[in-house]
This record gives sequence, C-alpha cells and structure tokens, in this order.
Amino acid sequence: MKEPYILFQNIKKARVSSELSQKELAKKLGISDKTVSAYETGRAIPPTPTLAKIAEITKVSMSQMMGTEPDEKSEISKRLEKIEATISYMGFGADLTASVSRNLFVGVVLRDDKNRIYLIRKRDKYEISRERWNLPGGSVDNNESLIGAATRETKEKTGYKITVTSLLGSYKCKKGGNSWIFDVFDARLKGKKTKPSDTNVTQGKWFSKKEFLNLKLSQIVHSDMKLVYKIAQEGKGLEIESVKYIDYDKE
Repeated sequence: MKEPYILFQNIKKARVSSELSQKELAKKLGISDKTVSAYETGRAIPPTPTLAKIAEITKVSMSQMMGTEPDEKSEISKRLEKIEATISYMGFGADLTASVSRNLFVGVVLRDDKNRIYLIRKRDKYEISRERWNLPGGSVDNNESLIGAATRETKEKTGYKITVTSLLGSYKCKKGGNSWIFDVFDARLKGKKTKPSDTNVTQGKWFSKKEFLNLKLSQIVHSDMKLVYKIAQEGKGLEIESVKYIDYDKE
C-alpha cells in the first residue's frame, strides 16, 4: 500500500464512481451505513471478504483499492490476486455475483384513482434513461421478493407507499456486456406522499392517460411502457398470487 489511508480513500472513490450512497452500499454488504463510513474515514478496516465484496460491487479490483496498480507486480498485488481467486474458488464469488450483479430489476406502473400514471426521470449508471421518462423501480436485493422490491423501490423513488396488484410483463434486457431481467407490476397508491430517499431521481410527475399516451417514443425509456399501461388499465395482468418468493433453504 502506498500510504496508510489510500485504502479508505479508494473505497469512497469506488462507491461514488458507482453512484451509490453509503446507505445503498451498506445494504448490499449487509452492514450498517455507519460501518461503511468507518471504512471510508479509516476508523475501521474492512475484513478481506468484505473488501472483496466491495470490489465486486464497484468493479474495482482489490489491488486498485489498496493503491497497488496491477502492472507494478508487487508482492502485495500478487497476494491480493491470490485472495480474490481463493474467495471465488471457495464459492464466495458465485454468492457475491448473485447479490451484487443487480441482474434482476422491477418497474411499477403506479396509478391513482384517476388512472393517471406516475413517471420519473433519474440518473443511472449505464445511462439508459438519458433524462427520458421511466417507470419507478430498481434492483431486487438478495433475499428479497419481487413484490417487496417493487414496494420498496417505489417508496424510495417516489415517496409513495403502494399496493402491488398484478404482474404486467417480464423482459430480458441487454446493453453492452450487461444483461438483466425486468419485471413490471401494476400498483395503486396507499397513503400520502413523503419525500423520496433516492437522490438519483431528478423529477417525478403525474401524467393523465392522454398526456402519457401522447408522449413521443423519444421521451420515454421504452415503447412497451405504453403497452404495460394498457394491460394495467384493462385489468389483464397476471394475478399477484402467482408471483412468489421461494426460499429452497427453507423448503
């Protein structure tokens, strides 16, 4: 390590470059945001498996975290490469990839009693939105059901509590070397609006049926947003009872 605090500084840099708040990174690590803060300020040193998990999440190698560039071929760099390989071989790699690859996402057609739809604009890591209107939603956490993720992500993105009512569509998506599953749900309002907690959301707005359907395709993330809205309005979604979370560790 080049200097004592380079690790702590690089953990923060990696988190920021991945557009994650301390709270979001903590959730993915299964620790408190206070612990993440301690890692970034030097008040605590992350255990090797945790450091490996941070590296997986942020896509920054452990040697880079430690301030040792791969081309330096130092002893510490070689040891870190061995640790990463060992962690992967022991089975941690598959677990980490499953929990941090964020390859399962949910979106929500949020409607009120006037059949208006709530859309958001947000910043995202892969620049898919590009300031276009999108459905509220986000990634499904490890050990979280699809319905639970849809409810949580909508609250974080819009400030609204919701009741998920049906499944409207399921998509396999791809951009570059990344691919993911995107499930879309119908939902209705449940309670009053509070302040959204997701700082990546730049705007939220209710659209009437006419306003939404008159949006140009260049103004929305994908044309199928109109399709799932139509399915929701016609009540043709798949019953929510058929969308289940199965934990085979408990079966």
